[in-house]
Amino acid sequence: ISTKYLTIILSLVYFTSYVTRLNLSAIVQEVINSTGYSKTSFSFVLVALSITYGVGQVVNGIIGDKVKPQLVILIGLTFATITNFIFPFFSFSITILTILWAINGFAQAMMWPPLVRIMVNTFDEETYNKVVIKVINSAYVGTILIYLVSPLIISILNWKFVFFFSSICVSSVREKHITH
Repeated sequence: ISTKYLTIILSLVYFTSYVTRLNLSAIVQEVINSTGYSKTSFSFVLVALSITYGVGQVVNGIIGDKVKPQLVILIGLTFATITNFIFPFFSFSITILTILWAINGFAQAMMWPPLVRIMVNTFDEETYNKVVIKVINSAYVGTILIYLVSPLIISILNWKFVFFFSSICVSSVREKHITH
């Protein structure tokens, strides 16, 4: 596999991880307005992701050293796809939303440690330094995209479609690239 192709794959994975992790933050006020939850009660949903993401970085770093990194990434992308797709269907329960977003946080933490392992094991130091910058920059692109596209999606459809859009983004990467 060429360096260019692998860089694209790794960048797409990291890009979609940001799209599926920051989408709720990008539209949180719209979700709160739509569901009627208070900002205080809904903050638990966002905090759940932060906690499980932090814990998951450590856990998945250890797992990623022992398990094929592509498998860890595939599992993470799969859970990110599922949690993002079903999230809008459970807007009636703050508890379920919190659990789903906690699962999403842990799934998100399954991306970076294996990505680093793949890059370290594949590239020499000079190539690694170039590739890691490109991969990290893809996260910025994902962040900008979700903050720009979300208001457009909401104005045409509603906030729930932001999660469907995010699911489609990550699903297309998961299905077409990471397993190869």
